[in-house]
Amino acid sequence: MKRSKFSKDFVHDQLATVPELHIPTAVDIFSRFSPAVLPRFRFRARDDVEVLKRVSGERGHPALIRVDQDSEFLLRDPNL
Repeated sequence: MKRSKFSKDFVHDQLATVPELHIPTAVDIFSRFSPAVLPRFRFRARDDVEVLKRVSGERGHPALIRVDQDSEFLLRDPNL
């Protein structure tokens, strides 16, 4: 079985009455299937790691995870 390749990014939305909503996405580059979409008002690095572990457990580890160079992927807390 060929291992998938993921594209990983965050989508943001802001409503007038609530804090900004963060939606991390992982999309299979070939099939365009998204095995992980988890909207939250606060998303920490450890949350993202848990989502990737869950997806890897369900679908297997991807051969590649492609991310852009936005600030969402900068680690500021060494303790996650």
